[in-house]
Amino acid sequence: MGTAPPSPGFATEELVARVRWHLRIRWLATALAAVAVMVACTFFPPGTLPLGRLLGVLLVLALSNALIGFVLVPKCLQGCRWLTPLSLVKGQILLDLGAYTLLLHWSGGAENPAAIYYVLQVIIAGVLLSRRWAFGCAALCSLLYGLVLTLEGTRAVPHVHLPGIADPTLYQNSPLLALVWLAQSASFAVAAYLASAVVQKLRQREQ
Repeated sequence: MGTAPPSPGFATEELVARVRWHLRIRWLATALAAVAVMVACTFFPPGTLPLGRLLGVLLVLALSNALIGFVLVPKCLQGCRWLTPLSLVKGQILLDLGAYTLLLHWSGGAENPAAIYYVLQVIIAGVLLSRRWAFGCAALCSLLYGLVLTLEGTRAVPHVHLPGIADPTLYQNSPLLALVWLAQSASFAVAAYLASAVVQKLRQREQ
């Protein structure tokens, strides 16, 4: 008879609970993003937004949620050596940042005010992971947003204009976009500091 896999310890169960909480947030965010895409497609003239690409990114996110929830989380609970709850959270954050960057680029780039939502991933990293990861996530958000602005501004990648939202040449206004990028980057850093500091104090009180 085979031996049953060892039951996970309390620490592992607590970390898995964090993964599941993050997963619920991701499902909600994916659903809200799908609604936003559909509303935007009815608001703007047909063909303005690359609907297929936007929905493709959301489909990848939904499939990743299902994979994590139904396959990878159970493996964590079974004591899988190569997979830990923290690695799942880190993987989710990195995947979300990449997906969000694509969504931002294909929905207006510099013209899209939703760039501020990068900060949510910084806060999640500060709450679920370490201070180092929070600041690393802030730096990555700054890098990715700057990459979108730079590649669109230099026409290395095509820019998606949102009629009636902003000046069609806004994405080429380098001085203004540099200031916007600096302001966004500062907000990412502040969010990383606040989120990680609050969580650190709460953990110290619990001890």
